Amino acid sequence: MISVPKPDLRLRQQLEQQRRRPHIYTEQEVQLLLETARRFPSPYAPLRPLSLYTMLVLAYCTGLRLGEIVGLNLGDVHLNVGEIDIREAKFFKSRTLPVPNSVVVALREYLHARRLAGGPQQAESGLFWHQQRAGRYSYMMTEKLLVRVLRLSGVKPDRGRLGPRIHDLRHTFVANRMLAWYREGVNPQARLPYLATYLGHRDINSTLVYLTITNELLQLAGARFRAFGAQSLHVDEGVDNETD
Repeated sequence: MISVPKPDLRLRQQLEQQRRRPHIYTEQEVQLLLETARRFPSPYAPLRPLSLYTMLVLAYCTGLRLGEIVGLNLGDVHLNVGEIDIREAKFFKSRTLPVPNSVVVALREYLHARRLAGGPQQAESGLFWHQQRAGRYSYMMTEKLLVRVLRLSGVKPDRGRLGPRIHDLRHTFVANRMLAWYREGVNPQARLPYLATYLGHRDINSTLVYLTITNELLQLAGARFRAFGAQSLHVDEGVDNETD
């Protein structure tokens, strides 16, 4: 008699996550998340709402992984040049990222509030600091709090695993970057290696996983293809006329 091995629940969960279609947040949803984070109920940790708000700004505007956000130290932030250092993240890769002005503004506000709250100023102290013994937010604690922000905002159901995830902000960052390139008339394919480096990927194959095709992206890509096809058709017609 052949014994049937028990199913690996962790493997099943991983497969289910891989099959889940990423949620691309709209600007309205992101604004709702940020407003909810600002109002987060935290009477015994008054810095927490601003901490969660700043984490969401980083996730949405830079596409950082959650582990990279909680791993930031105070010395990794360089507001004078608009850069942050990501040290030994996934695949043990480190990188320095330029960040948009909106992130610089959010970080400057947070650092000011952090200093007033008595946060340590040593370069090796955790950027996202709290007054408990650990002194910095753990991955599990951060994920739990941010998921609560999702639920309080109404973007995610009150219970269960269905609905948008925090990691989907990384997918949204990639989708928005692609849209911006199309709008600017830039060839996105030529920029993929740069995007892969920014995201901390080993190669563009990992980046391609994040390319979620939205309706707007599909329309812009189609419009560019039609314009290119029409130009090529005119060129071909000109060649044929010269031959005749």
